[in-house]
Amino acid sequence: MNKTSAKGFTLIEVVASTTILVMALALALSGYIFLLKNTNQSDIQYELDLDVQMAIEHLKKDLRLSSMDEIFYYPEGTPPYTAISFPIAHINPSTGRLNRDPVSKEIIWDETILYHIRPATPDELVRTTITPRNDALSDHARQTQLNSVVAAGNGDGVAGDGTASSKIIFANLLDWELNPRIGLFSGYDPQNGKLEEVSMGYVLLDPGPHIFTFRVTGKDPRSSGYDIGIDKLMASPSYRYREAEDQERTGNSGITPVNKYNPSYIGKHYLHFPASRSGDYFSIKLANDCWEETNFGGQFSATEKTKIMTDYDLAPVDVVVKLEGNDLTWEAETQTGDYSGGYTPTNNLEYTVIRTLIKGANIENNGNFLDCNGARCKLTFAASDQSLKIDHVYIGESASSNTTAMIIKSGALLGKFSNNTAVEIPAKGTATTDWIDLPISTDKNYIITYAIIGGSGNDAPKIWRDLRAINQGTAPTTQIAHISSGEDHDQLDAVLLPNWNMLSSSIPGATYAPSFNLHGLANITASYVERGTYTSDIFDTMLNGIPIFTDMSWDTEGESSIEFKVRTGPNLFDLLSIPWTNKTSHAFSFAPPLNRYIQFQALMESDSATRTETPILKDVTIKWTGERRMVNIQGLFAKGPNCGNFELLVDGKPLQSALIVDLEIYKKSQAMNQQSRKVTSSIKAEITPRNSGL
Repeated sequence: MNKTSAKGFTLIEVVASTTILVMALALALSGYIFLLKNTNQSDIQYELDLDVQMAIEHLKKDLRLSSMDEIFYYPEGTPPYTAISFPIAHINPSTGRLNRDPVSKEIIWDETILYHIRPATPDELVRTTITPRNDALSDHARQTQLNSVVAAGNGDGVAGDGTASSKIIFANLLDWELNPRIGLFSGYDPQNGKLEEVSMGYVLLDPGPHIFTFRVTGKDPRSSGYDIGIDKLMASPSYRYREAEDQERTGNSGITPVNKYNPSYIGKHYLHFPASRSGDYFSIKLANDCWEETNFGGQFSATEKTKIMTDYDLAPVDVVVKLEGNDLTWEAETQTGDYSGGYTPTNNLEYTVIRTLIKGANIENNGNFLDCNGARCKLTFAASDQSLKIDHVYIGESASSNTTAMIIKSGALLGKFSNNTAVEIPAKGTATTDWIDLPISTDKNYIITYAIIGGSGNDAPKIWRDLRAINQGTAPTTQIAHISSGEDHDQLDAVLLPNWNMLSSSIPGATYAPSFNLHGLANITASYVERGTYTSDIFDTMLNGIPIFTDMSWDTEGESSIEFKVRTGPNLFDLLSIPWTNKTSHAFSFAPPLNRYIQFQALMESDSATRTETPILKDVTIKWTGERRMVNIQGLFAKGPNCGNFELLVDGKPLQSALIVDLEIYKKSQAMNQQSRKVTSSIKAEITPRNSGL
């Protein structure tokens, strides 16, 4: 009989399958738990990153509406700090602007904001708001207010101000530091004398003088010294540089700062402090605001018969304004283009009269050879390799400013040599006339006439070939008249008369010839002009209201006359059409109306006796009652291989240019091995308040 077998799992197979299933479930559960823990840590990291970014954005948004000078820190003393108090202002919806005090024009702060840590489990970063803010609180009261809020953890019990409310920015374990960025400068550079323009930071300046202290903080390891060099400082709301070396020194640590010469700097000097170690300092006094015009020039400045120049005869060398002149105004080599001279003519010059056109104005694209104006002039003549005797030198203005016509406009003036009409010049020598009372103007042409009367051997003037006239095809600028005898004074006087064209056929024995040679006349010197003006640039006081000008002073040298005029205007273009005030040479009083923009004019006159002396204008200072302003202190600092690092303190306080916030928050999570793991998120930001308080 056939039997059918029944199939199933054996006990061993069931046990094995169950074991495998349990192991698979265990592995799956383990992976799931691992995934959950990793997801949890990622969530924590995301949460921390979000909190730290949110905290910084809160602080940035608030601080940018505030002012560096209104910030208070906790704890009192030196940084780092852990709490901060500052004001903010809100836009007036009806005007779209910040509310301001109608008299002082200062911003009316609406709220006081405090960021502080409230210790708890975990810690809490808290933003406390006090509304409205009491702007009348003293600095001590404001600091006490911050201290009490930190101690209480909120605004409960705040006295002397408005209503306080607190908001938790986040709750996590945290570390943070608040550090004001202090104005520091590193002076090291391998190249000596290099200038760098730097913003040192902001400070609130009241009207009046302030003490600026520069203190050495150390040096670059590569530097060989601790020196400080300052060329210019900008410490006023009007944003104009002032020369550091011109400021009053008020103290130092034993080493005296000195003025040091550097010809490459605009003012030719800078303030040099030869420090020897860290901690050395010096102080200067600087007004809240004023106009110190020391280097002159600028967009709206103008010189009329005056010149801005570096005067190397002064001690110390200085940039000044002088009258134009007292210099060579014309040279033969410049007009002719012959810079060697010594050309030998073929004709005999014994008993001749030489007439030469001096091209002060442009003549057929060949002119403009007078360099400066002058109230008087003197002429220098030169002999070649033999002697030269000349007589009756005349100079007069040409009747034409654009042609080569040899016609004198008006009577020529006689030039004398030590009060004599004739002079004998030795071989290769020169002779100069006395001053001639003929004004020289650069936009006019002049004619010079003189006679060579010495006879053979005394008729050798130095000669320049007029290469410019030859090359440009223009007419000769010299005419020569030969006369029968130098002793024939009637004939001599006749050819010395102004119009040769009319006389050429009427003088017996005289012959005429044009020449491209310039004979004998080497140069012309002009005295100072009789008078001239310097008109300054326009200065913007940057005041919100009408400035109250209190004083105008100037520093001059020389015995001649200088007077001043002033005008003010509400804007640049209106000012240019406003008439000047009455001139004054002594104490200046500012006549109304007064406005934000100001300009001065110096009226200068040379000495009436000789016109060889000029007033020398070295600087002009105009003062006014300044406003309380937040000012960005800037400087042009000298760098070099022996310069150190320094900080700037104003009235004993270091400058602050920004707030550096260093925030780290963290949280603990459990790892797979049951150990605690620290998850962190950190950020470092530099925040600059945008409002100045004004």
